[in-house]
Amino acid sequence: MGRLEGKSVIITGAGSGIGRAASLLFTKEGAKLIAVDRSEAVKETVEQVRKAGGTAEAVMPMPVRKKTSSPSSTRRSRLTAGLTRSGPMPGVSGGLVPLAETDRGTLQEVLRVNLIGPFLAIKYSIPHMIKQKSGSIVCTASVAGLKAGASGHPYGASKAGVISLVQTTAYSLSGTGVRINAVCPA
Repeated sequence: MGRLEGKSVIITGAGSGIGRAASLLFTKEGAKLIAVDRSEAVKETVEQVRKAGGTAEAVMPMPVRKKTSSPSSTRRSRLTAGLTRSGPMPGVSGGLVPLAETDRGTLQEVLRVNLIGPFLAIKYSIPHMIKQKSGSIVCTASVAGLKAGASGHPYGASKAGVISLVQTTAYSLSGTGVRINAVCPA
């Protein structure tokens, strides 16, 4: 029996890199997977999971473009279904451009994907987890959010925001049975 047998896991950024590797590892440990990514590559991850004997479903969320936008009720229910049965969209960097040459649009896009994406995932996940009095959220931040010079300005700022979001959310979830943590790969 795997350590995650009978658990459901939502992994964002599951189409490549750390997200894909986590998807394969979590399902190897027995988790049922909802693989989320804005790229069609998430379907390849799901196929790899299924070929390895795991259970997975691919979800491609609606882009977060407007202040008022939220996932459609169908997609939101598919994402949260795993939570009621029983966590990074892939990051973008913005490049290594000097701050004075970084345009506002690049900064907004990096923050939209790297910080607002996790915010919305947390926002829509925690009510279900609190209701069941258990759950764990793990956000992928970066050492770039802790150390100056580890990346470009937009990326470092977005990942520092993820770390702060996780810390403040952890404080607000105290006593609920729900945990939230951030990992900072280098």
